[in-house]
Amino acid sequence: MSFDALEKSRFDGNKVFLYTWTRGAKVYRFAAADQDMVLDFQRYLANGMIRHGDIEQSGDPIRSPVDVTVDADHPVALLFRSTPPVDTVMLVIQEVHMADLSDRRPVWSGRITSVKWSPENAEAVITHEPTQTSLERTGLRRAYQRLCPLVTGGKRCGINMEAYALEVEVQEVNGLEISVASVSGRPTDYFTGGFLVYEITSGVVERRPIKSQVGTVMTLTNFPVGLLAGMKVKAYPGDDHTADTCADKFNNIPNYGGFIYFPNKNPFGSSPIY
Repeated sequence: MSFDALEKSRFDGNKVFLYTWTRGAKVYRFAAADQDMVLDFQRYLANGMIRHGDIEQSGDPIRSPVDVTVDADHPVALLFRSTPPVDTVMLVIQEVHMADLSDRRPVWSGRITSVKWSPENAEAVITHEPTQTSLERTGLRRAYQRLCPLVTGGKRCGINMEAYALEVEVQEVNGLEISVASVSGRPTDYFTGGFLVYEITSGVVERRPIKSQVGTVMTLTNFPVGLLAGMKVKAYPGDDHTADTCADKFNNIPNYGGFIYFPNKNPFGSSPIY
């Protein structure tokens, strides 16, 4: 029977919801069922405790979040236990009837915004917002300012950050501080304001901002989940968005996005110059 026929049937319908979370190349598949399900050679792990709230449509997508309740030790919830991942974790909810597993229907898609644990119920509530919210928000606009507002290494900036990245080996991880084998002659604070990139598992990448760098010791802003001694990481230099740094460090002054000759005195202030 087709999905529509099963949906309208009084006795034959037996609907199951499928939940697929994606983080980079890592995919988590679960079914709100009492047994594992295999669909198109993909296994959905049984999880009878998983459930989601009402799915509503309104004029304001931001006010239409969807909460998915899972076990407190659910692997997707644990991604946000200490430090949230830097990349987006997406969710697709589908529905299928047990009598015809070949016909699945998408119900909702969105991304995780927060996770809240309920110790008394041994549960975690994962809150998602619809995908289209990222497209409907007003973007940042450039302002008249001295510092460069462009994203370092972005399209308009034009810097090839890979040319300035340094691959190093981690020697020690001590909380927020990590020690690397060498910085190849880079001076202190060369990486301050930059970031580290490392791969936890195949296809899953983490990124951590570098708060400060003194010699071969770097202090991060967030705990580096999954980072261990002996791992290889890429360190990218920092940028304070000043004209001097743009010229001396990156040789990119033609693409500088700030106004170098921004006046120090405001002509519209309390002490006019005219």
